[in-house]
Amino acid sequence: MVNQIRHVKSLGNINLENSYIVKLDGAVIKNKEDYLNAIEKGFHFPGKCEGIWERYLDWITDLDWIPERKIFLIIYNFQGFFFEDIKSKALVLQRLEDTILPFWEEEVKHVVVGGTPKEFQVYLVD
Repeated sequence: MVNQIRHVKSLGNINLENSYIVKLDGAVIKNKEDYLNAIEKGFHFPGKCEGIWERYLDWITDLDWIPERKIFLIIYNFQGFFFEDIKSKALVLQRLEDTILPFWEEEVKHVVVGGTPKEFQVYLVD
């Protein structure tokens, strides 16, 4: 399993069965607050991020309430994503690639007692 970010024109025939799926509309996510609110709802975080990146990272690297072993984060209209806050857009992508995806691929086994890796795929759809 290789967790990664993929830029695609469409999802095509990706198998989403038996997966936890979060779909975001990049056209309505203009800034950090919009993103954190959408992620909180999509992943059903048990608490609020309140605009704080560290809380977001705490929740997104927990997800113990999600039983599925495959997670898909799909961001449609990616060109409009973070239109008002390009710096935060780069930060989100960097944290996904450098922190969140590696965590679920391997690190969870070393930092969580009984931690089990999850397939975590991100699709950026234009």
